[in-house]
Amino acid sequence: MTLVALGEETAAGTRARTLFSRLLSDRDYWELLDCDSVDEILERLKNTEGYARTLAALSSGIHRSELETHLEGIPFVEARRFLTSVTASRRDWLEAWLGLYDAETLNRVLRKIFSGHEGASGLEQRFHRVPGSSLPEKDLLAADNFDQILEALRGTPWFRVLQEPLKAALREGGNLFSAEMAVDALTLTRLVRTSRALTHSGKGSLSDLFGTLADLQNISWTIRGLHYFGMGFEEMINRLLPLRHRLSFDTLRRLGRSKGLDELWDHLGRTPYAAVFGPHPITDSMALEKLIKNHLWNKALSILRKGTPSFPALGAYLFLHDQEIRDIKMIIEDVRYDFNRRDAALFLARPLIRGGETSWHS
Repeated sequence: MTLVALGEETAAGTRARTLFSRLLSDRDYWELLDCDSVDEILERLKNTEGYARTLAALSSGIHRSELETHLEGIPFVEARRFLTSVTASRRDWLEAWLGLYDAETLNRVLRKIFSGHEGASGLEQRFHRVPGSSLPEKDLLAADNFDQILEALRGTPWFRVLQEPLKAALREGGNLFSAEMAVDALTLTRLVRTSRALTHSGKGSLSDLFGTLADLQNISWTIRGLHYFGMGFEEMINRLLPLRHRLSFDTLRRLGRSKGLDELWDHLGRTPYAAVFGPHPITDSMALEKLIKNHLWNKALSILRKGTPSFPALGAYLFLHDQEIRDIKMIIEDVRYDFNRRDAALFLARPLIRGGETSWHS
């Protein structure tokens, strides 16, 4: 490693540890879960070190979606600040990470067209929250149908992967599952490849973290596509991420050709991820997502707990911060609709409740 690379690694890793110390504690999580309104959540966040500066200008009565837009951009605004201080594979990785934000923005544009419910103003705020998007903002916001979306994306990598699924959605109606898979697959593939270029693939590396994410995403898509959305095997296989970490294509093919969840779980039991999913089929999509989130949370945490400051520590921190914000959004929904907070705690990425026991802190 050159002196320049070593300096960038050390600086990024040291900064990541400082930022990590500002993430919410378990107690902060429980206090958010104990809130009675979105305004109360906002006030608690404004009094925590990690969110005070970003949310300081927001006042009570803010719409839930505006608060969530401010929160969602934080790990990507932080990543953009590092772009000027890193080079080579480290810069490539940060740009791939920023691509995740663009992917979610594009998916929301697709949902707006499909449902007709989300106004352009929320999307405008999302574009402006994290500047420098590679997406054609003006043309996407002006689009009224999928044909205009495709025309706006012509000349970008998104155009190629969305042509067929969007035409199918126009032709057949139904849902956007295939289109959103295509968007996410393009972005995750780039992130896995840049992670591999950055670090070795062994345990405790960014390559292992995001390679595992890719494997688990493929498993999740297979379960949801075949058993929740009724997709055919060939269509499902063709939409999966082209990269493999600890899963072979033959394994994915066996999963995809399962005649039911019992058979699929039997195949899962012979994979390196048997312990993640457990011995019995899971029919609830949120419960399935929770198992995946918890596993990835612990894996990212193990990278940060390594002794030497390094760029992978920054990558792990950004991943954990993004997961934390997803948790906060879930808590906002739980509070808004007055769901049972004890049950809500079970479905967060941060494993607040261990060993299967539900304990309430107030």
